[in-house]
Amino acid sequence: MFSIKEIFSQTNFPQPILDKMLETRAPSLDAYRELLTKGKELDHAAFVADTTTRSFLTDDLNILRRYPLLKVDDDRVLILDLQLIAELLTQGVYFSIFNSLPSSKRDTFRDFWDICSRSTRWTCSQSFTRSCPDSFGRIWTTREDR
Repeated sequence: MFSIKEIFSQTNFPQPILDKMLETRAPSLDAYRELLTKGKELDHAAFVADTTTRSFLTDDLNILRRYPLLKVDDDRVLILDLQLIAELLTQGVYFSIFNSLPSSKRDTFRDFWDICSRSTRWTCSQSFTRSCPDSFGRIWTTREDR
């Protein structure tokens, strides 16, 4: 989870760009529920019916791929799947922008993208460390360290 106003506060990353991305990729809980249920009643019978259809996993995974973030409130966003966000950012946006730039501008863009990626990884690791300090230590230690 991250704060919309704080995640890039120590960088020059433009807040309007983040706001636009969140507007299109981070629906509210109610909007997410509507996307997943397609307006159907949430009950056991509907769940069983959905899971027996051939497209069950594909449909829901496509929703998760399209909306990998969940807007919790006006200031907080929950990352539902960090790998999907990395994939979206690196394969989707990066190459769209990179390929549209003239050759003379690509090195500058590549450097900028690298700085943003490192900043995001650091922010995520710091957030995880603060929210799950015991788990973080277990993840990064080897068996010999325990």
